[in-house]
Amino acid sequence: MQGGKGYLNLTSKYSDSEVRGLTDADVLEQEVSWETLRAGNILSYDHCDAILQYDKAPSADQSALLKDDNEAERLAAAFSSLLHGTSRRDVLQYVLVLVYRMLEEHPERAVLFLKRSPDPIDSLLKMLNRTKEEFTVGKAAAVISQLISTGKVPAEHMERFNTWIIRKLPDSKGDALVAALFALKNALKDPGYQKYFVDASGVSLHLNQVIRNNSNHRQVLYLTGFCLWLLSFQNQWKNTSVLIKAQLMQSLVHTLNDRLKPKIVRIILCLFENMLDSETFRQLMVMKGLVGILESLQADKWEDGDIMPLIKKLQNGLEGDVKALSSYERYIQELKSGQLQPGPVHTAPFWKANAHKFEVDEFALIKSLIKLLSVFDDNETVALTCYDLGEWARFYPDGRKIVETLGGKDRIMVLLSHEDEEVQKQALLAIQKLLVQNWKSIEGNDEEKR
Repeated sequence: MQGGKGYLNLTSKYSDSEVRGLTDADVLEQEVSWETLRAGNILSYDHCDAILQYDKAPSADQSALLKDDNEAERLAAAFSSLLHGTSRRDVLQYVLVLVYRMLEEHPERAVLFLKRSPDPIDSLLKMLNRTKEEFTVGKAAAVISQLISTGKVPAEHMERFNTWIIRKLPDSKGDALVAALFALKNALKDPGYQKYFVDASGVSLHLNQVIRNNSNHRQVLYLTGFCLWLLSFQNQWKNTSVLIKAQLMQSLVHTLNDRLKPKIVRIILCLFENMLDSETFRQLMVMKGLVGILESLQADKWEDGDIMPLIKKLQNGLEGDVKALSSYERYIQELKSGQLQPGPVHTAPFWKANAHKFEVDEFALIKSLIKLLSVFDDNETVALTCYDLGEWARFYPDGRKIVETLGGKDRIMVLLSHEDEEVQKQALLAIQKLLVQNWKSIEGNDEEKR
C-alpha cells in the first residue's frame, strides 16, 4: 500500500480497542472449563494443554508462547478445533476474543489459520450467517477481516465475506453497523479484497448511504472515513464514479464542519490529502466549500498535532484551483457533478451576466439542467435546478420557449406537487417566470441568494 508512513501513524494513534470498545473484557471475565471440553472429546489432550497454558496467563507469558513456533502452532490448532467443534455461545465468544487478540498482537501468526483442516475461516464465515447474537457475529467478522488483511486468504472466502458485508451495511444500525464497518476497515487493508468491495458498489452505494444516514454517529463516521481513506491509496479507485461522488464529498465537508471529534476531522483531512493529486477532486473540494471550512478549522485550537499541518497542506494544494475556477467554470463543474448547492452561482446577478454562455452546443448545458429535475434523492439540487432554469429563461432571449421545447416546463409542472416544500416553491416560481413576460413586477423576494 502506498503512503506507508502515514498509514502506520494513523493506525497506531487510534488503536482498534478505541474503535471497537472494551466489551471483550466482559467475555474474558468468564471461566471456561477446558477440562470439561476435553472430557467431551471436543478438545484433545494436547489442545487442552495448549489453551490451559495460554488462558489467564500474564500478557508477557502469552506473548512468549506466541513467539514460540511449536506453541503457537498448538494454540492455533486448538482454537481452530473449537471454532469448528462447538456451538456453545460462551465458549465461542471466549475463543473469538482470544483469537482476535492473538492476531492483533502477533499478526505474523495469521498464517497458522490458513490452509488448515477443518478450515477455521469456513467455520467463521458460517457463523456470520447462522448466528444471530451480535457479539459473536461481530467478533467472528473481526477475526475474518484480520486474516483477510494478510493478503493470503483464498478468493472464495473473500467473496463470501464481501457478500455478507454488502448485505450487512444497509441492514444494520448502532453496534451491529459499527462491528460491520470495523471488520470492513480491516479487510480493506488488502488491495485484493478492495476490488470485491468496489465492484459490488460498496463505496458508491453503501458507504455513501451509511454517512448520510448516520451523520451524528461518531464511531460510524470515523470508521467510514477510515475505509474511504484506505481506498484512496489506490489510484484505480480515485475517480468520481468509484470513490467520492459529489454528494458524498458534500457530506464529508459537512462532517468536517461539525467537528464531532478530532479523530474524525483527522481521518477526513487525510482522505482529502490523498486526493490532492487529482484535479477533478480538487475542484470538487473547492465547489463543495472545503476552503471556507479549512479557514474555520484553522482558527480552532487542536491538541492533535497532525491536524494543523494537514489543514495547511490542503490550503496550499487548493490555492491554484480557487484562482482558476471563475464563477462560470465553477457552475459548469457543479453541473457536471450532478449536485447543486446554494451559493453565488445560483443568483440573479450570475444568470444576468452568464445567460448567453449556455447556448453553446445547442444548449447542451440547459439540457443537462433539465435532466437534474428528475433526481429523486436530492431535493436541494432539484429546487436549485428549478430556480436556475427560471432565471436563465428570463435573461436569455427566447429562453422561455427553449425551456418549453426541451421539455423543461412539463417536468417543472410535475414538481408542483412534490413532497418537499422548497421544491414546490421553486417549481412554482420557475413556472411563473416561464409564463410571465415582465417578471420585474413580481420578483421582489426572488433576488435573495439561493
